[in-house]
Amino acid sequence: MDSRSLKFERVFNYTLIGILIVLGLLVISGVFRMDPNFRIIFGGIILVYGFLRFLLLRNKYRKEQIIEEKKE
Repeated sequence: MDSRSLKFERVFNYTLIGILIVLGLLVISGVFRMDPNFRIIFGGIILVYGFLRFLLLRNKYRKEQIIEEKKE
């Protein structure tokens, strides 16, 4: 892959993470009409998934950066 597609992939992934976190917060805050118990559980699952995805991607990009630095 060239650097342009890698940059697009990174921007896309972080944008998706941002959307997931905002969606989770909106669900928890009650913007969408749902049963209160279901709303908190569902919103929490979305938030946890967003943060987990963020941590995993950050770790992946750090490993790639370390490998790239060792090549130089």
